[in-house]
Amino acid sequence: MMLASCVFARGAERDAILVERLEAPEMNQVEVLNDYYGLAYDRDYMISHFVMENSKMFKPEDFAVIRGLLPELSDYELQVLNGTCFRDPTMMLVLSILVGELGVDRFLLGDTGLGVLKLITAGGLGIWWLVDIFTVDRRTKEYNFKQFNEALQNARLTLPVAR
Repeated sequence: MMLASCVFARGAERDAILVERLEAPEMNQVEVLNDYYGLAYDRDYMISHFVMENSKMFKPEDFAVIRGLLPELSDYELQVLNGTCFRDPTMMLVLSILVGELGVDRFLLGDTGLGVLKLITAGGLGIWWLVDIFTVDRRTKEYNFKQFNEALQNARLTLPVAR
């Protein structure tokens, strides 16, 4: 019982230090929170992590643009992008092969209207399904690039104010 109160006291003391650091005018909120939660706060790490995790999610020409843009982004924008989930083109190919006749691949890529049409026509009598198997990789990478741009735009609109 005494151990639990000791841990709680340390937690309360730690929270008081966090509040004090957040209220300091020279401190960056993102940096303080990363330090508090023990997250890696290293720009090079965040950039290399994004590159390693997402290199196959984009077309090569789009990824070249993204790589050139990453060093210019703020820490907050990098964190938002590292937290963004992109569709895996390989997984989308598997889904397209297995349940593509039901339009699942179209629904997952935001083509709701075409997904419904594909569902009603049973994959365009198999022809549309077959064509989508060969185009799902490109469409997934284009969808991911659109998601990247939307996440970046949202990050810029919701940029936290440093105190």
